[in-house]
Amino acid sequence: MNFLNEHVFFIHIIVLFFASIFNLSLSFLFSLIETSLIITDDIKFHALIMNTKNESKKAKLSKILSKRDKYGASLSVAITLTNVTGSSILGSMASNYLNKSGVIIFTILITYLMLVFARTVPKIYARKVNKETLVKYVSLIHGVYLLCVPILWFTLVWVKILKLNKNKKPPTISELK
Repeated sequence: MNFLNEHVFFIHIIVLFFASIFNLSLSFLFSLIETSLIITDDIKFHALIMNTKNESKKAKLSKILSKRDKYGASLSVAITLTNVTGSSILGSMASNYLNKSGVIIFTILITYLMLVFARTVPKIYARKVNKETLVKYVSLIHGVYLLCVPILWFTLVWVKILKLNKNKKPPTISELK
């Protein structure tokens, strides 16, 4: 390899590294928030709302509590979109930047890191910081919900069109989680 090719390869590896860190961080955050929402029972959620000083956050937390299933489903969609899109982009980048053995090693490594840092660790960590997480990221939770509502609605339309529900009653969003 000449100097220019080594330099370009090094830049590609740095880009791949930071793209991987970004994807892992986003997956970690969404998983942390989703688990925090799931494990905070109604009594603790009401206490959290009562103890929140910021009126805007208090109103959003109340809205989240009243539609917990819908907000949880939107977070599930966000996690899925983040993981699928991120994996596709990272895989494409790796196949462009690395040789075949490098792609295999990268795939194994990123799969392990996703399992640990985007699925397992956030669930364990959420048990310690669930209330703080909900208050800190209440606006993000609300924003994700607003962005994902059309996707959830579109999913329910397909369930109706394909007549997948034998009860002829459309499934709730929580049933789709």
